Amino acid sequence: MPIPLALSVVVAVLSLTSFPPSLCLDNGLGRTPPMGWSTWNYFWFDINATLVMNMADRIIELGLHDLGYEYVNIDAGYILDGRDNNGQLRVDPQKFPDGIKPLADYLHSKGLKLGVYTDLGEGSCGNGPGSGGHYAVDAKLFASWQADYLKVDLCGKINGSQLANWQQLRDALNATGRQIYYSICPKTESPSTGTAAPYAG
Repeated sequence: MPIPLALSVVVAVLSLTSFPPSLCLDNGLGRTPPMGWSTWNYFWFDINATLVMNMADRIIELGLHDLGYEYVNIDAGYILDGRDNNGQLRVDPQKFPDGIKPLADYLHSKGLKLGVYTDLGEGSCGNGPGSGGHYAVDAKLFASWQADYLKVDLCGKINGSQLANWQQLRDALNATGRQIYYSICPKTESPSTGTAAPYAG
């Protein structure tokens, strides 16, 4: 016996309203999946400013930006080991002689967005340090570069719970006043188990 249309509509509405509320900040970010290009997938640590600008040019030339590809992300490999005397991350001057901000300006002039990389812990998956213990300082630095996206690994050591640290870095980013897409890589065996369980579902 076919289900009456009115009952079908009620069931559909109930199904849509039965999902638990999402845990997110109402800051306008993440409404759709971020699309773009990352240095990591092919170049790993062998990166520099010219490469990033050339890839940005190709995204435009190939019409990918018109399809929604907008992020150009610099992954691990742009930061030197250790911090400067002011506790700031040190950009590799051989790879990025003018720093990161001019790259952001170049990308923004083309309608693209800049992504950068860090780690939640004291070390990182790359050569440089992570942001552990320096969340506020690093968040301000990323914002000063006019970064639009931050990929955060968890290869280094953290103090306290993983969830608490993700929240602290999130709050530090939001405190800058700049909209930065926060892309996290929790350490877990699967999305619904281990230390990343709070993010499952």
